[in-house]
Amino acid sequence: MIDIYYKFIFVTAVLISVNFVFTSHSVSQEKNNPVSSDESILRTDSKGNILGGNKKDWSYSEKNYPEILISEKFFVRPYDTTKAPAPISNGFVYEIIGSKLVLTWFTAKGVNVKGFTVERSVLDSSDKQSDWSEIGYIKGKANAKNKNSYRFIDNNLKKGIYYYRLKMEMQGGNFEYVNLNGKVNWLNFPQTTELYPVFPNPVTDVFTIRFFLPVKDEVSLYFLNGKDTVYLIKRKDLAQGFYIMKPSKSTFKFQNEIRTLHLVRRSIIRKVYSGNVQFM
Repeated sequence: MIDIYYKFIFVTAVLISVNFVFTSHSVSQEKNNPVSSDESILRTDSKGNILGGNKKDWSYSEKNYPEILISEKFFVRPYDTTKAPAPISNGFVYEIIGSKLVLTWFTAKGVNVKGFTVERSVLDSSDKQSDWSEIGYIKGKANAKNKNSYRFIDNNLKKGIYYYRLKMEMQGGNFEYVNLNGKVNWLNFPQTTELYPVFPNPVTDVFTIRFFLPVKDEVSLYFLNGKDTVYLIKRKDLAQGFYIMKPSKSTFKFQNEIRTLHLVRRSIIRKVYSGNVQFM
């Protein structure tokens, strides 16, 4: 009986010792390796290509990501959502507001225009441009003493490459064509909020954050730093559309650690879109 008792104490001591070794090893390993890019983050290069890691990280459609990745023109700064891309020749410009393509153009002071026929052409699967087709008409403004602006919205576009031009008809009956200088690469817009992988990840300097809002909403975008919250966007109303930010690592003073980026919409406050970012 005494022999069994001592054996029991010995086995228990061994188990406690083994457990202590595993626990100590685990703590030591965590201390020496505070971050692990292979398992806990989705690694990306400087262009946003996925290199590996945790594919369950981030809130986005992996299937549609390659198309989103090359669509830089669709993204705008959260604090500058109303401006169009750089002006195109002849004052004919376009901007993307939500899932709508908005064409805008101007006529100079003293120009009397009867009206504008808006025409569109599409590039087919064989890279051949189709014939021009009329998609709308805008009547000219009577007051030619001032510079006038015009606007046309093209709704419900399908995925494809489009070209636009204006047939400008003058009061005297003459007309001329004004082409949108460049093509419009249109894609199928997501139906839900998407927070795309930060790139590059791990972060060493400037990095890119991109997200999509399916509807207008109040948005906050932030990192949690211990008990502190570091905001990039704090309770700001944003229209439907794609957004881009390019902050610098130095802004956050994170060093050799992984932080989670959070995107929250006011209308669905209980849903948090997030992804892990490794700061080197």
